[in-house]
Amino acid sequence: MKLTAVLTAHRGPVTSVKIHNGQILSASADGTVAVFSNPQRPTYSHRLFGHTTRGLSSIHPLGDTVLLGADDKATLVHIATNSLLQQYTNSENVSSVHQQQHVVFTASADGSVRQYERLSGTQLAIFRGHESAVLCVESKEQLIISGGQDGRVVFYNVNGITLHTLRLSGPVSDLKLNLRGDGLVVFVLGVGVLVFKLDLIQLKNTKLVRTFNVLEKRFLHQIEINTRKIVFGGQGRVAQFDLVSGQVEELVIENDDILCVCSAGGVICAGGRSGRVWIIE
Repeated sequence: MKLTAVLTAHRGPVTSVKIHNGQILSASADGTVAVFSNPQRPTYSHRLFGHTTRGLSSIHPLGDTVLLGADDKATLVHIATNSLLQQYTNSENVSSVHQQQHVVFTASADGSVRQYERLSGTQLAIFRGHESAVLCVESKEQLIISGGQDGRVVFYNVNGITLHTLRLSGPVSDLKLNLRGDGLVVFVLGVGVLVFKLDLIQLKNTKLVRTFNVLEKRFLHQIEINTRKIVFGGQGRVAQFDLVSGQVEELVIENDDILCVCSAGGVICAGGRSGRVWIIE
């Protein structure tokens, strides 16, 4: 791992970063999304702004759009033109967002996950599997997964019915599905990173297959899974673990706290509290 570029992107902490369609998108507490072209040699392109009055907490791009989650609402924005395509009602204090072709999901501090029709903005369902704030949400086809402050990982179908619940010993701050949808990586505050093997036919047969419990002091924030590797961001460093070989690569980021990470095509992007985005290969 080596640092190849540092992007001065924002006036506030970078809260979410994604590599998508040959671009880097970074969201910030300053309420904007910075767009850079060519992840290998990034160049500033333009900025998405004006769609929220408060800071952004999460973004999820799909096609030519990006779903924005903020303290005051969730919105769907066209990446190239900055046009507002849709705003989703009753989606305040959004901590995490995820979109599919026809639906979007928002996780909120009120303990709910809400499902909306993507283009019309119609609310389709409310998922209530948590007793406190929902911190993260993922979806794949007919399966929706959320993690919460209450230490629960809850699996739902598209009708809002709870299929299975994992009860863990600390707040679930982030979770990611692998590309096949049969592997789930969960970050539990105070515990570490847990890797589960999912039985998509019988979710109750889900098994814990690996635990990284020595990372808590240094890796406190977001995780990303890319095929067989997991990328961690945390206090002053970024690390990448190979799930098969167990090898670890680590890069120190001086004078910054890494709040979010993403990985694609051999490039890692790490968003910092300083407002910078660190590019690593």
